[in-house]
Amino acid sequence: MVVGREGWIRVVEAFVAILIVAGALLMAVDKQMEVNTDNIAREVYQQQVSVLRTIELDAEARQEILGIGEEILPTEDTTKFLTSRNYVNTLPSNLECTIKVCKLGAICVMEEYTDKDIYAASVAIAANDEEYSPRQLKLFCWIK
Repeated sequence: MVVGREGWIRVVEAFVAILIVAGALLMAVDKQMEVNTDNIAREVYQQQVSVLRTIELDAEARQEILGIGEEILPTEDTTKFLTSRNYVNTLPSNLECTIKVCKLGAICVMEEYTDKDIYAASVAIAANDEEYSPRQLKLFCWIK
């Protein structure tokens, strides 16, 4: 009778030990996946900021953005001016992006829905030498 009890206790101990090891492994794998996701988001954000800074510092691009009429805002890059100047094309090929121009302070969202993770960055384009007409330029990107 005593031998039977010791056997069950060892089975329970082994089962608990397996649960502890499996739990530790699952936590380690989950942590690794979280780190990879953070790295991707950081990399995409840095690339977006680089593109937006380039647009922000280009006088011709600023003039084009400021020249968009208030009545059609918010608008995507309908003239394809920004896209044709290869600003977005400097981003990696695994990213698909769209640019949107909105009034400064207005809610600026994508028109189309996608079930992928969307990374968004924006910059204010407020004025040039001749006019003050604040706009928000927003760049939405997602991994293909």
